[in-house]
Amino acid sequence: RCHEDKNPGVSISLVKNGTVLFTAGYGVTDNERKNNVTSSTLFNIASITKNVASSLLVKLLAEKTNLTVDSTVRELLGDEFQLLDDVRAREMTFADVVGHRTGVPPNNIIRFDQTLTRKNLLQHLAKLKTPDQFRVKYYYNNLMYGL
Repeated sequence: RCHEDKNPGVSISLVKNGTVLFTAGYGVTDNERKNNVTSSTLFNIASITKNVASSLLVKLLAEKTNLTVDSTVRELLGDEFQLLDDVRAREMTFADVVGHRTGVPPNNIIRFDQTLTRKNLLQHLAKLKTPDQFRVKYYYNNLMYGL
């Protein structure tokens, strides 16, 4: 199937309760160099990281705080989290962030600014116009995952 979709290789691992049960690489890393994929080959997984980040968020909130995904971002970050729309800033939950329902439009600063810190990101968010209604407009948003 890898060849049909022009994906030259894949690496697979099965982990149960923190124990690696199986790991293997199949195919090649790219069609030009033809290096074999191994269990240690690194792949760019792009937006699949959002699933990982969301799962880790739920786990960390449960283990390290008394917060849940229905808690507001301000409950964790305090008044450091500001938006031009103060109601949105006060009421935005982690579920809103991971569900892309903040109404905060996409912004590529997180992709292009390699020196971005949480402080810079929060300053940028505080100035960003949010033209659409909160929890109404879906915006696929890398920026909010930067929090």
